[in-house]
Amino acid sequence: MTIHIEWFTGDEKGAPGAPDGSETYQREGATQYTLTLAHDVRGAGCYWGLRATTYPAASNGGSLQQIFIRRCTIS
Repeated sequence: MTIHIEWFTGDEKGAPGAPDGSETYQREGATQYTLTLAHDVRGAGCYWGLRATTYPAASNGGSLQQIFIRRCTIS
């Protein structure tokens, strides 16, 4: 299984925003995996996001998760 992680920064909730890096991992032998990831965010967006996709594709599709950085003001 291939797990592809993409990092994003942006100012709109629910939209990935600008790419901020990516990583790809290969895993074998299980149906569930835990990854501990570290990333130095370089973008200036108010939302930091991560999207995980797999090949073969997961039955529920990919997943986009975001956090709002409270130090940020959206006008």
